Amino acid sequence: MYVKGAKDTLEQVQALEAPAVVLKEYSPFWGSQMIYQGDFSGKTKPGDGGRHEEVGSIDQLNEDEPTGPDPDNFDF
Repeated sequence: MYVKGAKDTLEQVQALEAPAVVLKEYSPFWGSQMIYQGDFSGKTKPGDGGRHEEVGSIDQLNEDEPTGPDPDNFDF
C-alpha cells in the first residue's frame, strides 16, 4: 500500500514537471536526512528513506527547512 502511494506520488511529480517538492522528513519512503528507527519506539536516526533519490534532479526540501529554493530560478 505505501509502496503504491510512493510510486503514484512520484508519477504525479514527474507529470507536473514540478520544479521542487517538499518531502516528509522521517518518512520511511521520503525522508532525506532523518528516518524513524523502524521499531515503533518513536526514535529517529540519520539516514534516508531511499525513495527521495528517485525524485531525481527536482529540488528537494523537507518540512523542517526554513527556506525553499530561490523562486527566481523557476518559471511559474
